[in-house]
Amino acid sequence: MTALSERQKTLVYVLTLLIMPLSGASIDLYSPSFPAMTHSFHATRAAIQLNASFYLLGYGLLQFIVGPIIDARGRRPYLLWGFVAYIVLGIFCALSHSIGWLLFLRLLQGCSVAFINTVGRVIVNDLYSGETFLKKTMMIPIFWALGPIVGPLIGGYIQHHYGWQMNFYFLSAYAFMLLAFSCFYFLETMPHKTSIHIKQSLTNYRTIVNNKEFIGSALLCGAAYSCLIVFSLIGPFMVQSELNYSAIVFGYTQLGIGICWLIGNLVCRKTIHTPVAKRTQLELLALTAFSVLMIVVGLLGYFSLQSLILTFIGLIFVGGTIFPAMLGNAMKQYIGSKITGSAAALFGVITMLCTALVSALSTVLKAESLLPMGAFFVCLCLVSLVLFWRFVRPSHIKKKE
Repeated sequence: MTALSERQKTLVYVLTLLIMPLSGASIDLYSPSFPAMTHSFHATRAAIQLNASFYLLGYGLLQFIVGPIIDARGRRPYLLWGFVAYIVLGIFCALSHSIGWLLFLRLLQGCSVAFINTVGRVIVNDLYSGETFLKKTMMIPIFWALGPIVGPLIGGYIQHHYGWQMNFYFLSAYAFMLLAFSCFYFLETMPHKTSIHIKQSLTNYRTIVNNKEFIGSALLCGAAYSCLIVFSLIGPFMVQSELNYSAIVFGYTQLGIGICWLIGNLVCRKTIHTPVAKRTQLELLALTAFSVLMIVVGLLGYFSLQSLILTFIGLIFVGGTIFPAMLGNAMKQYIGSKITGSAAALFGVITMLCTALVSALSTVLKAESLLPMGAFFVCLCLVSLVLFWRFVRPSHIKKKE
């Protein structure tokens, strides 16, 4: 493979950014349809919410396999086949008539996204280095955030006018557009292909797992992302079922929440030179404070659309500042490395499995009050602080010394 020109690099990078919203939108676009889906499938609220957990489980687990494959055999073909699988599975999801079949298809669709997004994350490592890499990496969470921001708003209107099935057709159409553009403009960024060596792949993973700072950063990303996912899972039932607003109103509510996440991403990008350890510790303490505020509001008996939005704004904003910082902190250690794909894959595995676990646990929360959710987030924050002090902070203290 010949070296890419600056124009070709820019095209590949832009396509990578356009790919990013797909993984988040695959949950958030149809979250306004959750209450309607409980009636359509005659299923419990928890069963519908498990759609997200199964999707994240497939997305997380398959990245163990994806990483070594794209490190050895290249990026482009697996990205294209990932799109094809996603499109077909999305159509089958829309045609589902049982909740069990839908959960199985969502698991497989998560597997297809594992190919798409693992390639997307590793591309920046292939194209850039140094401070340019950090700046380009910071744009990935910002474009990814477009899924949670715009997705529920579009999904609310789709649900109101066409029903939940149309959400999956819409996602498949977007993936088809990305596939078409990728066929023409997404060039291979891996210089040399090699054979897949299972033993070497396991050795690579063992090397990465021994990097405590990498593991801690990935877990903290999972915790930050969980804040957004939990709202996407519980929010529709709070806003639509308990407070009796429409799917469109929930879409606008999630739009506001998503914008807070995006602003957090942008603030993180502007403070790129601030020491990561110091900033992250303050952010985790702020996250805990907002969670305690949610408990207080719940204890006082306030439960309205306004109280829901006001208590979540700070929580989601802080989560949005943590995610890109920890993503960059983890991946900067493997710039130009031969195991970049494996590192990106393992990062995705840890982040998505963490989020899948938290989302599954959140299905037991009641939607009638902010108190259970506040207590849930306090526990999540305390665990995150322990992870930070155990894995991330010690590494930065040693570097400073």
